[in-house]
Amino acid sequence: MNKDSKLIWEHYQKLVEAPVEDIQTMGNWEKKTKSGNKYDQPSIKLLKNPEYLKKLKATFASNIPYNFNLYFIKSPKASQHVEVGPVSEDKLIQYISDVDVSPIINASKANPESITIIFTNNSAAEKVPLTPWMIAHRISHSMYRASFSYDSSNQLANEYKHFFRQINSTLQGCFNISGGFTSRDKALVKLVNKLGTFRSARENKITRPFEFIHEVFAQFLTTGNIEFNPINGDELCSDQLRSEFETAFYYILNRSKGKMFLM
Repeated sequence: MNKDSKLIWEHYQKLVEAPVEDIQTMGNWEKKTKSGNKYDQPSIKLLKNPEYLKKLKATFASNIPYNFNLYFIKSPKASQHVEVGPVSEDKLIQYISDVDVSPIINASKANPESITIIFTNNSAAEKVPLTPWMIAHRISHSMYRASFSYDSSNQLANEYKHFFRQINSTLQGCFNISGGFTSRDKALVKLVNKLGTFRSARENKITRPFEFIHEVFAQFLTTGNIEFNPINGDELCSDQLRSEFETAFYYILNRSKGKMFLM
């Protein structure tokens, strides 16, 4: 953990009471029709299990100094909105008009330090159940949508843009790879699978380098740490990139406090 990250950790750790303040399933989880359902059956089975929700509430993101509210909505209206990103109260009510979302809004208002994530689906290209790792990965997707804003005063969007500039510069300077993480350069695909210490990288399953960012975020959110492998015996560049990811994630999460994200 670098100096900046440590200062953020020490300052906010004092404010943390529980990693997940509120967790609920909402909508109709008993109806088995395909209409209005973008959850896979394994995820439905997990989320309908009170013991799984209890465990998730107790352990999810427990290693980082931020509180979350997690909601999983299953309804026809909710299923129409996928990876929206930051959402206002009015938009949330408009988008999910077939479910009473007032408990979500009230919980978000009750603690402006918390980060509220509203899941409407698990419709990723590769159907992986909503395990804690996958939940963290999908949260990263939802937060990333904030970077699409062209509003120069949007602090969360600015954090993302600074982050992308920094890591893309490191790719060029340290690894001589241009084009950034949005490219599908073969050398970059090879690099991210060597860098990552998590399963998808170990098994060479990352084919889109940008997914590497979401996987690193999942590692950070579920373990509180980021671990990269040295490349060709050189730890300096790997550690520089790791430090840039870690610092950026702290700042991104800090800017996300008090916001609701529709996944």
